[in-house]
Amino acid sequence: MQDGSVIRAEFGRRRTRRSSYVVALALTLVTALVAVTPATASAATPPDLNAAVHYLATTTGASGVVNGTSLAHDGFWEAFDQFADFGLTIDGAFALAATGTDNPTLQKVVGFLRDAKTDPSGNSVDDWTGIGTPFASGGSIGKEALLAEVTGYDPRAFGGHDLIAALANVICTKADVATGCGGSGNYAYSTATFSQAFGVIAALRIGDTIGAAGPVAFLEGLQNAAGAWPSFIPASGDSDVDSTAIAAMALALLPDDPAASAAVTKGLAWIAGRQSPTGGFPGIAVDSTNSSGLAIQALTLAGSQYRPQIAKATAFLAARQNGDGGFDVAAGGQPGSDARASAQAVGGIVGTSYGTLSDMLPPETATTTSTSTTISASTTTTAVGTSTGGESAPTTSAATPTALESEPAPAVGPATLPATGADPDRLLVWVATLLGLGAIATVIGRRRALSVSTSTRDRSRGRR
Repeated sequence: MQDGSVIRAEFGRRRTRRSSYVVALALTLVTALVAVTPATASAATPPDLNAAVHYLATTTGASGVVNGTSLAHDGFWEAFDQFADFGLTIDGAFALAATGTDNPTLQKVVGFLRDAKTDPSGNSVDDWTGIGTPFASGGSIGKEALLAEVTGYDPRAFGGHDLIAALANVICTKADVATGCGGSGNYAYSTATFSQAFGVIAALRIGDTIGAAGPVAFLEGLQNAAGAWPSFIPASGDSDVDSTAIAAMALALLPDDPAASAAVTKGLAWIAGRQSPTGGFPGIAVDSTNSSGLAIQALTLAGSQYRPQIAKATAFLAARQNGDGGFDVAAGGQPGSDARASAQAVGGIVGTSYGTLSDMLPPETATTTSTSTTISASTTTTAVGTSTGGESAPTTSAATPTALESEPAPAVGPATLPATGADPDRLLVWVATLLGLGAIATVIGRRRALSVSTSTRDRSRGRR
């Protein structure tokens, strides 16, 4: 009896220790999960840039057109059936240049514009800019010139025109509604801050600071006391995130100009103050994808200062991305990918200002033979047709653009990188769970084995 009591007491002590081990392991597992779970909850899945580029290159539904043109196949998007939307097409090209991952499609777009090719209605980019006519638009000319600069072409010899000279020729000397002039220094028929800023950026990037002096002064004069810029010219008293963002990008190209630098600093502070709790920024909609993308591009001018705002806005954009790679127009709005929203979302996610955006395309010979390229987000192979043109991309003749900060804006976590589809924090949770369960299973197995062994010994002793 005494021997059996000792064995039972020893077994009880072992069982108590094993139970303690199980409890300890369980507590360790819970602690690991608690430590990892908050990070998982706070770390949003980053935007998938590969999928976004694939959408931009292949979508045939820009501007709501059903079975319309695509950038990869046709080199342009349509505003409506058979009529190219040249401004939106250039927005798509800027987004492709920002990622630099589908240059064949980008070259297709640039070739369509550079060679003044026509859409099915017979219109070319010259009809959109009005270049050489009394109705030439400085904003449109500036936007085309900026695309040439971004992709390594000379805007002084692009599409058969000197776009910089044409831009200088449409600078207003006074306010005149009949000629589309809001005042001295305004580019003709540039009735929005966005248009004015595109002209300024194009002129400053090529080094035409003298020619841009009047337009720069006019742009600076549009800023209100709070630091914001209006949507329209003449100013109507509104304050607009999109317009403030691009005005800041334009004036940031004048880092040695105290007035310009002060205007940029004030504008960025105003933009940051407009961020909503969701991380988005207001545009026409409460939380607009377009406005959020442009806000990020501007805030990267002082990236180290606005790192939290940039990260939050990037997470907001990630939540707007759809399964086809495109982005919704706004949070809570009509679902479905939109070409313009997607283009500006990509620009924001990459976070490069229009003032420093660059994707130098390789020089072309007179005829580029047909090739095919696989867009990185998909296994789909897109044929890129033959393009012709006697112009080639120069090495560089433009002045090197300078951002507000001398150092590059910091990267914002994995959001600026192509997504792999795996969430590292979620993987940690699974690993911790599996390890914990494995440990508990091992202890329980040992406990059962020991229990069987002890029971056998007790029965053996009883038979003795």
